[in-house]
Amino acid sequence: KMNKVQELVEKLREVRSILLSSTLGLTEAQLSTDLVTERWSVKDILGHIASWQEEFAKVINRFLNEEKPEYDYVIREENNWSEWNLAEWQKKKNLGYKKTLEDFLSVQDKFVKLLENLKETDLSVKKVGSWGSESSIEQIILSQIDHELEHTRQILDWRKLKKI
Repeated sequence: KMNKVQELVEKLREVRSILLSSTLGLTEAQLSTDLVTERWSVKDILGHIASWQEEFAKVINRFLNEEKPEYDYVIREENNWSEWNLAEWQKKKNLGYKKTLEDFLSVQDKFVKLLENLKETDLSVKKVGSWGSESSIEQIILSQIDHELEHTRQILDWRKLKKI
C-alpha cells in the first residue's frame, strides 16, 4: 500500500504527464509564439509552472530546516503575484522552447526527489510560506498539482478553440 507521500508523488507525475501530453503535436511556433492566455504561450506557461515549483521546493526546504522561516520578499495574492510572475517570466522569456522544457523537467525531477525524501509526518508541518500565510507541506504539494491542472485546462481549451 502506498503511503500519503507516494500517493502525492504519483498524482504529481500523473498530472505532469497530462500537462505534457496536452502539448503534443504542436509546432515550435504554436508552442513559443501563439498566445494561450491573454499574454502567455505554452512555453511561458511551462516556465511559470517551473518557477512556482522551484519556489515551493525552496519553501518546503525551509519548513523542514528552519524553526521560523524568514523571507526577504513576500509574494502576496493580487498584485504581488502578478509582479512576481512577471519578474519570473522576464528571466525566462528569451529562452527557446527546448531549453524551457529541459528546465521544466529538471525542476520537476528535483521537486519529486525532495518529496520522495519526506516522511509522512512532514506533510502536516505547517509554517508561513513566502506568500505570507500559513500552509502545510501537503497543501503546498496539492496546490502545485492544482496549478498544473488549471494550466493544462487552459492549453486544452485553447487547442479546442483553435482546432489544433
